[in-house]
Parts: sequence; C-alpha cells; structure tokens
Amino acid sequence: MRAGSKALGLVAAGCVLGSALGQGSECTASTDASFDYQVIAEDGFTVYWTVDTAAEEVTMQVVYDGEGFVGLGFSSTGAMVPADAVVGLPDEGTALEYDLSTYALSSDNEHETQEISGASVTQADSTTTLVFTRPLSPADDSKTVLSAEEGEKATFIWAYGSSNTFQYHEARGDFTVSDLLCSEVVEEEDDDSEGDDAADAADAEAAAENCASSDPDFEYEVAPHEDLALFWSVVGTSVSVKAVYQGEGYLSIGFSDSGSMPGSDAVIGLPDEATALEYDMDSYGTPEEAADQEISNATITQVDGVTTLTFVRLLEPAGDGKQILSVSEPTAWLYAWGGSNTFQEHSTRGAVSLTLDSCTVGDAGGGGTSTEYAHGWLMALGWTLCFPAGIMYARFSSSFKDIGFPAHRLLQSLGSVFVIIGFFCAVAFTEDFGLDHFSNTHGKAGLVLTIFVMLQVLAAVFRPSKPPAGAVIQDANGQAKPAPVSKVRQAWTLLHRGLGYITVTWAVFQCLGGIDLLEVDDVWWALYIFLVIAVITAFVVLQTLAYCRSKRDEPVDYSRPRSQAGSVPASTGTRRPYPQPATATRMEY
Repeated sequence: MRAGSKALGLVAAGCVLGSALGQGSECTASTDASFDYQVIAEDGFTVYWTVDTAAEEVTMQVVYDGEGFVGLGFSSTGAMVPADAVVGLPDEGTALEYDLSTYALSSDNEHETQEISGASVTQADSTTTLVFTRPLSPADDSKTVLSAEEGEKATFIWAYGSSNTFQYHEARGDFTVSDLLCSEVVEEEDDDSEGDDAADAADAEAAAENCASSDPDFEYEVAPHEDLALFWSVVGTSVSVKAVYQGEGYLSIGFSDSGSMPGSDAVIGLPDEATALEYDMDSYGTPEEAADQEISNATITQVDGVTTLTFVRLLEPAGDGKQILSVSEPTAWLYAWGGSNTFQEHSTRGAVSLTLDSCTVGDAGGGGTSTEYAHGWLMALGWTLCFPAGIMYARFSSSFKDIGFPAHRLLQSLGSVFVIIGFFCAVAFTEDFGLDHFSNTHGKAGLVLTIFVMLQVLAAVFRPSKPPAGAVIQDANGQAKPAPVSKVRQAWTLLHRGLGYITVTWAVFQCLGGIDLLEVDDVWWALYIFLVIAVITAFVVLQTLAYCRSKRDEPVDYSRPRSQAGSVPASTGTRRPYPQPATATRMEY
C-alpha cells in the first residue's frame, strides 16, 4: 500500500472528512484576485474557487493557517461515505484523489482514475496551501458530480491535521453553498455586532453538526483514534452505543469519572465467545463480570476484518460502582482493544471526554492522578537513580577516595525515603479509587520491594561489626597476622550486596510496568529508558576503570627465572613482599 493510501485509511477510520448533514455557509466574493468566490469554513481555514463553465471544471484553493495535511472532499449528503476527496500531504509533496466509499479501508484508496490537474500542496510562512482543478462531472461515476447551474447546491467536507502526516484530530467539518456560482453573493463587511450569546449558540450548533453520525441509526459520531469510530444516541433514560474498530480483536468501551481505568465499568465484547457483557474495572488487573448485567441489545461481530460492538446502557445504572452518565455534562469514555479475540494485555487504549447531547469532545484526562504521578516519580528516582548511585559509590570507593561510604549512606537513605513515601502515595490513591489494596501483580510486587528496602535499612543499622583497624591475632606459630572478618560479617556482606543488586534490577521492570499502567505519552518511556541506560553506562565505565587500575598496579614477580638465554638467573634469596596497592574495587562497610 502506498503511503498516501495508508494515511487515508486513518482519515476514514477517524471520520475526519465529514459529518452527516452539511451546514450552510456564506459564499462571498474572493479576497484572492486569482479566484471568484470563497467560504471561510472556520477561522484559519478558507476555500477559494473559480468555475470555468466552458471547460466544465472548477479550480479550487484551500488555505490553512497552520502546518499539517489538508483535505477537501465532495459529497452529495455531507457525509464522509460515500464521497471523494483531494488530500494534500506536505511531507510527501502529493495532492491526490481518494475514494471514500467505505469505512473498511483495507485496500489502496487512491482513486484509480486521477482526474484532477495542476494539483499541489505547499507550505510557506506556517501556512499550508492545496490547489487543484477538478472536472465538474468526472468520468469516474463513483465521484460526486458538481453542477454550475444556479440553485444547484454543492456540499463540501474538509479536514486538516496538526502534522504533515495523518493522525486523528478534531479539525473537520462541512459546508454547503447555494450553488458554485454563488448567485447569492454576500460582500464581506466588517460587522462585529453579533452578540457573544449568539456566537456561543452557533458554535454549539456547529460542534453538534460537525460530528453528526454517518450511520442513520445514531445521532452522533466521533473518532477518538485513527482506527476507532464511536456512534451514539440518547434514547430516553438510555444511551445506544456502537463502536467500530478497524481490525480484529476484543473491544472494550468503558465509563469513568476520572479518565482512569481503576474504578470504572466497561462493556467488553469477546468475538470468539460471541459475548458482550458488563465488567467491573476495580484494578489494573483482569476485569470481572459485573454481578448486575444491565445492558441490552449487546452484540459483538467481525466482518471483513472490522470488529463492531453495540449495546444499550442505562444513563443511571442501578449496579454499585457503575458510572452515572450525564446528558449535558462531560463524561470520560475509555476504549481499548487487543490483538486477539480473547482476553490479553490490550494493544491499544485511550480516553475521550464526551458530552452526549451536544457532541462536545475534549480531553478525558486519564493517564493517572497527581498522586499516581507523584508515586511514579518517587519510585523512579529512588530505585533508578539513588540506589544504583549509592551502590556504585560503595563498589568503586577507591575512585571516590574518602567520600565513598558517606555518599553511599546518604544516597541509600534518600532512596529509602523516596520509596517509602511513594509506597504511601500508592496506598492513598488506591484508597481514593475505592479499590482493593495489592490486588494486582504490580501492587503485590511493589509491596515486596518496599519490604526489601526496609530490610536493607535494618540490615545496615544492625550490621555485624568488623575487626578494629590494625587488630591482629597470633597464629599457631606465634606469628601475628590481621584479625579475620567473622563468618557472620561475611554472610551479612554477601546477603546485603546480593539483595541490593537483585532488588534494583527487579525495580527497573517494576517501574516500566508502572509507566505502562499510567498510559502516559511515549516521551516518558523514552526518558526512563534513557535514565536506565545512563546508569548502566556509568556502572560499566567505573568497572572498566577499576579493572584497568588493578592491572596497572599489579606487582611484577622478579623471583621467577627468565627463560631467555643470557637472562638473569633466578634469585636464591627470599622474595621481598610487595605492598598491596590501594586499588580495591569495593569497600567493606
């Protein structure tokens, strides 16, 4: 599949080129001398055109005051399906015709017949411009026919993105003009007399129209993800919902007051079992079927690689713990799907805020509360920065001279404080969500690691003592020799070090699991992995330096005879003991 057609699949799946009913827009005389007419679809997005009745074609220019892909489509109804569109992709430098005949866009959607001419997409001074000339009556009968006759309405659908490649966005809409020749031309006037209330009402009406459903069985439609379309209608005391995923796998739609999964409830469809049931999302673990199944008309189907979940849900369910949906206030809707038709870790998830009666779409927040973020930061700093740095100060003490042990003690103490505070943050937000403590793998592993930290602190405080400096004992021959370290101290040292290395390594995977649960942006993944790589690099460098130093300071034994002819014969005297260099790679503490 070509890059352009792949990108268009994201447009269609996101319903970014259309809504169900076109809204009227004023057609005015063009402010660009190269064109006759214009419509300002929204602030910063203007469509210009000129009709050549002799050549039976229309030349169009789309100007977007920003940088991103731009699309202009032609539809007889204002809906995205069926329609055709010209889409400009600045990074690829292409402006091509695309077929919007279906939502199941698994094949090449570039039109086989490219009938536009003079097509280009350019960017200059943070402005994107799409230009093309299109026949009024294309030879391909699947394309929309435009008429230059007076009184023949023309409906356009439009969209633009925040980047030069396709991704989901809310910048889309449609407009209808009385006819292409703008027989009712309105000259532009500088009239700002319209009141704020009227403007707000118009904005609300436009918002509702811009996400009107392309499915006649539903009132509204949004695309929170490039591969997912959500449809709904409020019917009395219930909401009728349809979710269409452009792929195969289980599909879940949930409802939350915070945008987070814990404490929410969801409808999950399992295609292999042909079941669509309500589940309690009490934790980040595997959900359990709700005791009260209050949804109706629930189905999960798969056709031509597309998974569809439908159900009718009460706005105010009777079951405990279920989210009450307000018609006029925003509610966080959660979505997720997996790579298979049975339960496993979801491959994609997200959240969107929806106001049911006005189709107001916003950010659902999610990604964790401030207490969850505090927990994550404290654990990452303690486990991935303080503890590893403290270990390195102890292991490579000769590289740090007299500050080795004091730095070790300070960093381990600071890391312990971070971890313990982070632990209580986790207890606090779990309590706030009304969830069971330590009910999932992440919580249980975190408890074990915190216990290990406290054991390490106690072990450091009550560690067995070493022999005093300079202490000696008499051997069997009456010779003085350094006092040996007790077996208890040796066992303590082995356990203390071993447990330290094990827990720090384990904690890296624990932190990665926590980042995954928070559902944060990829930049946080990258930042944490960078921190881990930096710590590992520092350890390797210090270990290499310590090894090189020990080799450099290793004494040469001159007592052995040389094998070469004429060499100095072996000494017959007693070998002089060489002093041991101060190159120990770790310290006893």
